[in-house]
Amino acid sequence: MTSINGNSEKKVLLVEDNHNEETLIKRALFSLNPKLKIEVARDGCEALEYIFSDKEFKIINKIDIPDLVILDIKLPKVNGMEVLKAIRSCRLLDMLPIVMFTSSDEEKEIIDSYRLGANSYVEKPIDYKKFNDVISGLENYWLHINRTI
Repeated sequence: MTSINGNSEKKVLLVEDNHNEETLIKRALFSLNPKLKIEVARDGCEALEYIFSDKEFKIINKIDIPDLVILDIKLPKVNGMEVLKAIRSCRLLDMLPIVMFTSSDEEKEIIDSYRLGANSYVEKPIDYKKFNDVISGLENYWLHINRTI
């Protein structure tokens, strides 16, 4: 994982199956930081394949460890909760910042997300300006203010 004080480019793994929301998120992130590297996984299986280099999701693909994961819950193949659980089952990834970014406001999903190790749970705003403001806040906090090792 890249240090917050490092000079290397920051990397975000965006796990989002909705093409329109993916586009909005990427556009907002690039407007804040054109050098940001954004990798996109369109389902939970792609996300796990990106982070791990074996089929049991035990061996980490260290080259591809992002500085931040923005993770939707309702995903095809493997849902976001299972992705979160798999990532948190790997001790070497327990400090990887994971933000659940979802349209769900179900209390059970909020509780489950935090119990499984999410660092943040953010509901996707419907309003375009609020959506951009939320992405801006996430980018600023998790990639600039928050300290990682």
